[in-house]
Amino acid sequence: MTRRVLIALFLLALVATACGGSAHSDVTAVRDPDSVLAGADLYAANCASCHGAALEGGAATQLVSKELGHPDSDFVEWINNGKGGMPAVAQDAGLTTDEVQAIVDFVRSVQAAALEE
Repeated sequence: MTRRVLIALFLLALVATACGGSAHSDVTAVRDPDSVLAGADLYAANCASCHGAALEGGAATQLVSKELGHPDSDFVEWINNGKGGMPAVAQDAGLTTDEVQAIVDFVRSVQAAALEE
């Protein structure tokens, strides 16, 4: 799928998703659009199988309305080193620091869009 189709699917899924809880200020931080687009592809390849194509969860925690209270540094830590049953995705996939940040930027952009709903 192309990036635009993936982003459209994610945004459509957000329309049906209620978002609650307290959000950390990192959720609404301005993100580099190129990083967000790169993160969409990286998320699809490395995260969607567990967290869902639209961040809705499944085998792992859904990310749209949960995990909003955590700073970006927590997401970077979890992607790099794993958490609970989550593997150290960055190590397993050989992701660079910029690629890990791109995944975080993508997830945060989806979360921020959900907050605006």
